[in-house]
Amino acid sequence: MPYEEFEDRVLNATVRAYDRLTETAEIVQGASEFEIAKLLGDDPSLSVLAGPLSPDDADFEASPRRSRLHEALRSLSQEGLVQAHFYLGGPSSVKPTREGRRLVKDWDSQRVKLASPEELANLMSDLSETLKLEAREALTDAELATRCSHLLGRPQQLDTAVREACVILEDRLRKAIGADTSVYGVKLAAAALNPPNAPLQLSDDEAEQQALHHLYRGVLGFFGNPTHHRLIEFSMKEATQIVIMIDLMLDLIRRAVEKRQQTTK
Repeated sequence: MPYEEFEDRVLNATVRAYDRLTETAEIVQGASEFEIAKLLGDDPSLSVLAGPLSPDDADFEASPRRSRLHEALRSLSQEGLVQAHFYLGGPSSVKPTREGRRLVKDWDSQRVKLASPEELANLMSDLSETLKLEAREALTDAELATRCSHLLGRPQQLDTAVREACVILEDRLRKAIGADTSVYGVKLAAAALNPPNAPLQLSDDEAEQQALHHLYRGVLGFFGNPTHHRLIEFSMKEATQIVIMIDLMLDLIRRAVEKRQQTTK
């Protein structure tokens, strides 16, 4: 069963604490031991030890519970699952490694398979929060991350995330070629990318440029158009993959604009 060992639960709390910090700050060195301890709450491996349970209590710093947490963090650090910077009083900051994140993701997948119907609702809420934060880290376009990443953590708004991403894609294409709002959807994709005289030219090979045009035409036609006119059911994985693909497409627009500016100098 996932999370039977205390160290595993500490790793899970580390991932959650770090992700919560990255949601509200651009630069994060790591989570503090106190933020991790708060998420562990009344964990049985801590509650059997003497001393205050909460890091809000004045005596927590000298308690056996804090020492137990330090032992777990040192063990996880030695296994390469977290990066922890220790000083005499304990770790100054802790962040999960890529391998640590992978383990937590695998364990959470197992929990979903093993959960009872009563447990599943709370579990999916925790997982959607993690997915939302992972999406924010994966997206390179600031506007897309701001407007869509929080929607990817809401199962009832996944089609809204896809629709919003497609609107951003249309808006970026329109601005790149100076088109007005009467041009939209597949016609906008053609106006921007259809060779041989495309304003946004990324390839000198006409077949490749046509393929690029078809990519944008396909995304706006297949994902953008339906989500504008009816409710669509996406899984979290599907919606996240679509938004990340649009993130790449936005970057390709940026590159095409830069290429055009260089050739007109």
